[in-house]
Amino acid sequence: MAQSTIDWFAEPNMVSGWIYDDGNQVEIEIEKMGHIIGLGENNLARNDLESAGLGACAFTIETTEPFSYYDVLSGAIKVFYKKDSEKTEIEIRSDVIKSIKFKVFSHLLKDFQQMDAHELEMYIFNEKKSIDDNIYYAELASISSLNNNKIPLPQHDDIQKNISPFYIKVGTVSPDLQCEVGTNGHLFLTRGSNNVLSIYDHEYGSKEVEESAEKWINLFKERRDFCSGIGARFIEVVIPDKLSVMREQYDGMGSSPSPLLQMLEYKINQNNLTDHYVSGLVPFWKFTDERFGVA
Repeated sequence: MAQSTIDWFAEPNMVSGWIYDDGNQVEIEIEKMGHIIGLGENNLARNDLESAGLGACAFTIETTEPFSYYDVLSGAIKVFYKKDSEKTEIEIRSDVIKSIKFKVFSHLLKDFQQMDAHELEMYIFNEKKSIDDNIYYAELASISSLNNNKIPLPQHDDIQKNISPFYIKVGTVSPDLQCEVGTNGHLFLTRGSNNVLSIYDHEYGSKEVEESAEKWINLFKERRDFCSGIGARFIEVVIPDKLSVMREQYDGMGSSPSPLLQMLEYKINQNNLTDHYVSGLVPFWKFTDERFGVA
């Protein structure tokens, strides 16, 4: 049984591969849209084939008409070999197809790099009208990577609401389901070992929240007493979860401390532990106020 493969295509007119048929030479035809644009035989020597004991069975054929990588990907270009009047198509290996796709993508990238901002904006605007949202945002992500993000972001009415500055759709969840994409380029840990979103499951001031806060207060007191016993000063700092200080960047809700953190700070005041506690909320609120121009 004959063995055959295509090793590469090269625009605009070269095709190479090999056919082993027990040492027999066969005729090769290259077709474009059903008509012959190249003829040859498997009679060329190649070191790797010789080493494998297959002999001189390679071919490199120059076509009489040009073809493009798009022709190959679309199936317009086909390669056959003929033996005893029987015509058999030579399969194109998957890695060859992937290589061609990469070359096509490289050409597209060069085209995008040469586009000015207006051309790029019109291209993406027209794309959005005709393709699925997921593909649209994937295209934005690819285009944004060109020239180290020097290509301007197209300004559509809804673009700031629907994608973050690094061009991933708001609400996208990470593959491990631990993080979500917010607005303005913010990432939020929503699960993780602390199962962050579950912190908001209980109502403010609920019994469950108060009991959890009391356990933390007892732990603070133990730490304070231990440090006092060895002549050291104890300071506790609780770093708030990002949802506590930037909730509006996650789902548009107003930011406020989680139920547990709010109760904890209340009980710290109740138990006269303020000299041993630094609130992590204040610097974050100060930062976000300055960042978003809040007076």
